[in-house]
Amino acid sequence: MKKSLFILLLCLFYTNCFSQLARPLSDVDQANVEKYEEMVTFYKNHGEYNEAVSHLNKIAFIYWDNQRNDEAVKYFLETIPIYEKSYDLNNIRKAYSNIGLIYLDTEDLNNAHQYFNKSLQVRRELGNKLVIASGLVDLAYVISLQRDYYQAIEYLLEAMDICRENNYESLLLSIYNQLSRNYNNLGMVEKANEYLQKYLTHKDYLATRSIRKDYEEREIQSQVEIRRAQFEKRARELELKLQRKLYQEEQDSIRRVVEAKEYSLLLAEERENRIQQEMESIELDRQLQRTQLEKQEERERTQRIIMSYGIGVFIIGAILLIILYRNYIAKQRANKKLEHINKEIEDKSRQLQEAYYKIEDQNLKITHSINYAKEIQKALFPPRDTLKNFLPESFIFFKPLHVVSGDFYWFKEIDKKIDKKFSEKKYAENVLIKQESESFEKNLPAAGSNNNDFLPIKGDKFIISAVDCTGHGVPGAFMSMIGYNLLDEITKHGITNTDEILSHLHKGIRQTLKQEEGKNRDGMDLSVCLINKEERTLQFSGAQNSIIYIQNGDVNVIKGDRMSIGGVQKETERSFTKTTINIDKPTWFYIFSDGYIDQFGGPNNRKLLLKNFKNLLLDIYKEPMDIQEKLLKQNFFDWKQNEEQIDDVLVIGFKLGGNENS
Repeated sequence: MKKSLFILLLCLFYTNCFSQLARPLSDVDQANVEKYEEMVTFYKNHGEYNEAVSHLNKIAFIYWDNQRNDEAVKYFLETIPIYEKSYDLNNIRKAYSNIGLIYLDTEDLNNAHQYFNKSLQVRRELGNKLVIASGLVDLAYVISLQRDYYQAIEYLLEAMDICRENNYESLLLSIYNQLSRNYNNLGMVEKANEYLQKYLTHKDYLATRSIRKDYEEREIQSQVEIRRAQFEKRARELELKLQRKLYQEEQDSIRRVVEAKEYSLLLAEERENRIQQEMESIELDRQLQRTQLEKQEERERTQRIIMSYGIGVFIIGAILLIILYRNYIAKQRANKKLEHINKEIEDKSRQLQEAYYKIEDQNLKITHSINYAKEIQKALFPPRDTLKNFLPESFIFFKPLHVVSGDFYWFKEIDKKIDKKFSEKKYAENVLIKQESESFEKNLPAAGSNNNDFLPIKGDKFIISAVDCTGHGVPGAFMSMIGYNLLDEITKHGITNTDEILSHLHKGIRQTLKQEEGKNRDGMDLSVCLINKEERTLQFSGAQNSIIYIQNGDVNVIKGDRMSIGGVQKETERSFTKTTINIDKPTWFYIFSDGYIDQFGGPNNRKLLLKNFKNLLLDIYKEPMDIQEKLLKQNFFDWKQNEEQIDDVLVIGFKLGGNENS
């Protein structure tokens, strides 16, 4: 046993050591790093520090994903002075937390402690109570790993007070769990049990309070009790079975003794009859001796009877002693067996308790990682309200299935002047660029013109897309980040037609995931729209996904091509269709993923379907966009009721063409 444990620990040690070795970047990642470094230099030289720090973060995450932790820390540290110039405390604390997490992953607890502490100081300066409480919990976790349990408890109690004052109930669950473990490590069993009970009670409360969260916690203690009850029941059954067997053997032995006794009596009676016959035959000859012989026979008969009874009593006593002895031995064996079973139960109980703490620790790490992934995804995607800066009458209804989402929205303003600078950089001289830029500036529409009323942006085009990646949760989130970056790259190179965007995105996904040579079949479905301010048109292309628009009170559906982006490709080339819609009157547009229309619910527990979704939009399209979003959200929950949400949900709506009365 000790030898096996030593081998296991040795394997874990070497696994950890080799996991820390720097591995080379793939060709794609190396190319991305070099490209992003060039972009960082370019943006710094032009004073665009927000763009520079965005690319520094991208480089850091590439190194982090490839376990090049020293390089990742270096680039995260490089972002901090830039954030300090703009006094961006929120991103400073995120950078410190990311560095702390990297050191925690490599079990460098001293550096993890240092950077989580720096993150906490920035959080306190921000003044956000929830952010402060979360930072206290993170720091307490690292300190508990350093075995400074009293200090960890002090931070956890401070976080607990903040959460109770501000009703941060979800964070309380982690606090109670860590308090229980720290008190347990200090040997303060009553305190540990008190917070363990609070943890279990609060977890049950959270599970029953919200039907949107899935709690599949295994109640290990109850399983141990069930196992103990099963062992005790089995032991009682074995003991009863043994007693029945011994009782049967005892009855059989007594029966044999009685039969032997009866047989002895029969023999005695037969002998007596023979003697009587002999005495009758010689009665005449021995009349004088009859009285003496009768007395003598009587004495002999009495002696035989006494001897027979004595032998019978001896045999019965011996049998009883044997039975009692065997019962004693059986009880001793049963007691030893029960002691062995109880010991095994105690050992299993202790092992299950240790496994419970390990599982809780792993769950805590996974939860931290997913929450950081959410922050990364949140930092990458623009806030939903930003869309109103480009399309004032618009909304985004976004409801992920899990913490992170496989659905995402993407939009971008296309300025002809800026677009030319990027697209012509590879093919023209600086003089030609300057001439074309000056010519374009002369032809730009004046501010306040009808086109600006139609689309109030500086550029002449605006692209918006609703994307549904393969899967949901963490795998979908990875795909969403790949898709988001590819859309940025494609449009930066001057590609704005919707069919060309889908074609280049398809090639980019297959190249990034190496689908030509590997077995990866992941991809995405999406709708993409190009709004042309000068021509007052909207161009649409879709991969599996459709667009709904309402004009003159009529609802219209344009379906996308029946093929996805990425995945299996049997045809030589994959091209997509584009459709142009003239917007000479007020028109409402809706693009969406399949999460809304595929949701089960209603009186018959069926999918909502596209038909019902169209009717719903036709009923509400004249309402203000904020009201439309609320009505869509309310209808979704009314339809779903107690059913589980099955997929990420994304619906984008916007209006073009002015008012109906205009």
